[in-house]
Amino acid sequence: MAKAIRYTLLKGQWTTGIYDYQYFSSRLIDSGEAQPWKTDARYGKLSMSASRMDYMKNLKTVAFLLSQDGQLVFETYFKDHEAHSISNSFSMAKSVVTLLLGCAIEDGYIEGLDQKVSDFFPQYRSGNGHELTVGDLARMSSGMDWQESYYLPINVTTEAYYGDNISNLITSRRIREKPGESFEYLSGNTQLLAMVLDQALPISLSEYLSNKLWQPMGMEEAGQWMIDDVTGIERAYCCINACGRDFLKLGQLLLQRGEWKGKQLIDAGFIDLMAKPYFEDSPQYGYGLWMDEKYKYPFYMMRGHLGQYVIVIPSHNVVITRLGKRKSKIKVVERDMTEDIYEYIDTAMEMLGL
Repeated sequence: MAKAIRYTLLKGQWTTGIYDYQYFSSRLIDSGEAQPWKTDARYGKLSMSASRMDYMKNLKTVAFLLSQDGQLVFETYFKDHEAHSISNSFSMAKSVVTLLLGCAIEDGYIEGLDQKVSDFFPQYRSGNGHELTVGDLARMSSGMDWQESYYLPINVTTEAYYGDNISNLITSRRIREKPGESFEYLSGNTQLLAMVLDQALPISLSEYLSNKLWQPMGMEEAGQWMIDDVTGIERAYCCINACGRDFLKLGQLLLQRGEWKGKQLIDAGFIDLMAKPYFEDSPQYGYGLWMDEKYKYPFYMMRGHLGQYVIVIPSHNVVITRLGKRKSKIKVVERDMTEDIYEYIDTAMEMLGL
C-alpha cells in the first residue's frame, strides 16, 4: 500500500502513470537491428482540425500515429513525449501475451487452447479449476474471483501492480464459477496465462517476445517489461513499455495476419481467431482483442488503461496508435467502449480523406 501511495497520491494522481517503469524493476525486450518505418508520400503533409487537436490535448494525448498500406502516414507527439520515448502499454500487453500464446502453441510448448491450467499448477485440479484451460484465460472466461479496478483505495488489481509477489496473489484467487461459460474481463486471467507460459517456455516472456516479435520486426527501440521483484515474472497483464512506432508495428502485424516481410511470425488462423468475437452475447471481445464489427469502420484493437490504443481497420488497411494520460469517461454502452475511441478513428479517417 505504501508503494501505491508513493507513486500515485503523493504525485497528485489516483491511478498508475504511463512512465511508471522508472520506479519498477524491468526486463529488457531486445530489439536487435532496427527497421524504421517506410514513410508514405503524404507523410509530413497531413494535419488535423483545430477541434480535433483540442480534443487530443484535453485528454492529455502524448502520441498519435497513423499507418496505411504498411507505411507511416502521420505522427505527432505532445509535451515532452517524442518518437523514441517509451511508455506503458497497460492492458494492451494482454494482446501481446495472447500473441505469445499463439507462438508457444506453434512452437509446441503449449498443446493447444484446450490444455488445462492444472497441467502446470496442480492447485487447479479440484473444483471449478479442474476445467480451466489456457483458452479460457485468453478469452476472459475463467470464472476467477477478481475485482477489476484501477483506482485507489487498494484492491486486487492495484495490489497486482504494486505488490511484491504477484504469483501468490494470482494463485490465491479461487475459480468461483465454471470456466468457459461467459465473458468477464479480468486482469488476473492474463497474469495466470503468463504464469503458464513462464512454466512452459525455456526462457522468460521478455526473451521470448524479443525472439519471436521484437527482433524479427526490427522494432526501433528496446522495450522494458516490468517484473515482480520476488518471483521475477513479468507483470504481464500490463506493463510493456515501448515507443509509439513500435506499438504501431504490432497493429500492422495484426493487420497482416501475422506476416512480416515475407515471413509468417504467427499463424494467420490464430490472428483471425483473436480478432473475432467468441461469445455471442459479448461481441466486443475475442482472444485478447476488443472489437466493434458494427461501427461504420469495423475495427479490432489493443486497449489499455488511460486510453492506450492500437486500432486496426482492415477495410482500409489503416492502423492507429494513440497513447496518453487520460481517456474519456463517456461510455458507448451498447458497444462497451468509451467515446474517445470513436473520436480517434473518425479523426484518422478524416485526415486520410476516407
